[in-house]
Amino acid sequence: MARYVIAALIPDPWATDIQKLRLEHDKWSRQWLRAHITIVPPFHARFMGDTLRNIEAAALPINVTFQGWGSFPHEKSTTLWIETGAAGTADIRQRLVGAVPELAQMLMDPQVDWTQSASHHVTIVNHIPNDALASIEPEIRKIDIEGTCTIPHLTVFRWDPRVGQWLRARMADVPLVQLAETKEVGSQPKSE
Repeated sequence: MARYVIAALIPDPWATDIQKLRLEHDKWSRQWLRAHITIVPPFHARFMGDTLRNIEAAALPINVTFQGWGSFPHEKSTTLWIETGAAGTADIRQRLVGAVPELAQMLMDPQVDWTQSASHHVTIVNHIPNDALASIEPEIRKIDIEGTCTIPHLTVFRWDPRVGQWLRARMADVPLVQLAETKEVGSQPKSE
């Protein structure tokens, strides 16, 4: 089975500004998704082409208002993020399952860490070492990211262990038989 994540991608101009910050301050930014709100955290599934198309075609507009900075600590690092004021991800997931009923069983994967999507935020910098936080955080918080946008649909990504990053999960990318046989040989970096 392959590993997937379902996200609401932040549009430009915000995505470009956020990506600049991430590339400058987050050594893992190239493997993460571009600026997004996680709707369904990573889960394992065997997607059929119709399910993928149905998820991305579902009209599930999400209204986002950037509402200020937040952070959460890890043992030796901190993640900085922007609150979005988006509708609760549980509500969005419920609307998604209503639009794509075959997804309900897939979301029962016991390995899904639902705490990852408990907050409706866009990660800006992931895992800043705590000893560097005092110098980096004020600089990042000076950046003015505000405004309102609507994200018209969700996007599905698949973890590709061959390149060590999340890629758009289009059926044209990898034959279905190969998707079903894919074994994860790498993973995301662990929290410090």
